[in-house]
Formats: sequence, structure tokens, C-alpha cells
Amino acid sequence: MAEATKRPQRPALIINPHSGGGKAEQFGLVDAAGALGIEAVVLAPDDDLAALAEAAADRGADHLMMAGGDGSLGVVADVAVKSGTTFGCVPVGTRNHFAMDIGLDRDDPLAALQAVAEPTSLAIDYARIGGRMFLNNASFGVYATAIGDPDYRDHRTRSLAEAARRFDKDPAGRPDIIVEDDSGTRYDDGLVLLISNNPYTFGGPPDFGSRTSLTSGQLGVLHVAMKHGPGPGGGVPRLDRRSWTTSLQIVDAESGTLEAGVDGELLTFSAPLTVESVPLGLHLLVPPLEEAGAKPDDVESSEAGIAHLSGTPVQSVR
Repeated sequence: MAEATKRPQRPALIINPHSGGGKAEQFGLVDAAGALGIEAVVLAPDDDLAALAEAAADRGADHLMMAGGDGSLGVVADVAVKSGTTFGCVPVGTRNHFAMDIGLDRDDPLAALQAVAEPTSLAIDYARIGGRMFLNNASFGVYATAIGDPDYRDHRTRSLAEAARRFDKDPAGRPDIIVEDDSGTRYDDGLVLLISNNPYTFGGPPDFGSRTSLTSGQLGVLHVAMKHGPGPGGGVPRLDRRSWTTSLQIVDAESGTLEAGVDGELLTFSAPLTVESVPLGLHLLVPPLEEAGAKPDDVESSEAGIAHLSGTPVQSVR
């Protein structure tokens, strides 16, 4: 539950000037932060983001904020948790899914700065994968393979489609993912495995999905396999989906190695890999909000939403 709280005395904001095509500069974020007494630290190309956040905390920052895409938020939030400070998100990325789910206005990044002037405290869950924090999701299989493509950022749909076709035509080269659901059923034929910090409700464009709660203490798990019906060459492919919730999920691989797209960043882990929820472990400061997160009635389950959020090409779900 969100509650009014005291203002931070030494807030610090780390800014990625390249996120969202340069939104920070377009909105005059550095000057706006300075006007509110927020120390602004602009990320340079060779900077280590975690080191910048740690240095701000060492200087006495009592509130750490990040202005960047979804992939950078977990890095600074992790430092905030470890240093005992609160965390704040300023949405200047391209999609800003996390900002949407906590109820921020993604069209007005400067409004998020009011979390310093008129703060509301909000405790939410986060998740860890192999010890690393994530706020949105970790995706194995097609998505992880596609984001390793140098052309992925400019040609997302094409990269995903090519990865899916390659796995479908070459069974021996399919993702090496082994997982058990909440009933103990074992799966080793996954095209995609999506593990999210709280379950998604899947909808249509432009966002394709949202989380109606960030305080359930549960991971949302979606397993997608490609099945072939009768007919020449195995017939028309269809997706076989299984979903469940759990507070801890083990992911294994016969190869001993797993690749995952973690909040959009490609990472490699040793298997078996533990993914776990940390209930109410992240303390946010946000501006006054009506209600964080999407409302259940706002979004209907859709194939396109599942495809987009899990990294499965939309063509594959038809």
C-alpha cells in the first residue's frame, strides 16, 4: 500500500542520455532535477552503471533514481536495496513497462521527479536470477537467441522469426531448457520460457501486457512449446502453452549453460539456475498516484500479447 512519507534529503539521479532516442535531453531532465535539489549524474559510454550508483550512495545519497530503459533499472535498484536507500524510476526509455506497472505517466518523465518533492512510499516485489535482480522478466529460448543478433534492436520481429524458424526446422538445435511446473510435470521441449516478477495479464498493442499486482510474492511462469498436427511435414504448427505461479523456479539445461534475456539484456548463467521472488523487498518513492498497476478489466488475454512479451513471433501463434 502506498503511503505518504518524508522527503529525501540527498537524492541522486543517474541519467542515460541515449535512452528513448535522447528523451532526457528533450525534456530538460538535468535542469529539472537540479531545480529540485537532485544530484544529476549523466552516464557516459564507458561508465559502469552499478559503480556510479554505488558512488552516489557512498557520497550520502538517501534516494537513488534511474532515468533509462527497463534494462538499467534493476542495476540501480539492486544498489538501492544493498545500500538501504529508496529507489525511483524516471521513464525515458522506449517502452517503460516497469514505469507503467507502478502507475507512472510514461509521457511525462518530469512528473516522476515529484517523487522527491511530494513522495509516496511503495513497497513492491523484485526477483533474482542467479543472484542478479530483475524487475520485469527473464526469457529463455527464442528471445534470448534473438537478442544476441546484432540486428535485433533495429529488426526485432525479423530476428525473432528467424530464431523460431531455425529451432522449428532443426529439433537438435532447439533451446536446451528443462523445467518443472507447480505439479511436478517436467518439460524439456520449450521454445520459450518466460519468468516474470509477478504474473502478466496479456493484452494487445501498444504494450501487450501488464501486471495487475507487484505485491503477490509470486513469479509468473509461461512455458511455450511448438507442436505439429497431422499432415504433410508435420502439419500446421501450433503453440502449446502452460503457465503457473511459484515463489521459486529452478531452470536446468543438459549443456550446463543457460542464456536468458533479463529485462532485455542477454546474460549467460550456469545451470541449474535458481529464479526467486523477493516479496516487498524494493522500496520505491513515487509521486502521488491513484493506483499502481493495470486493472484486471483493462486487459484481455491475447495471443499477440503472449507472443510479444514472451518473445515468440506473432506469426507463430496464428
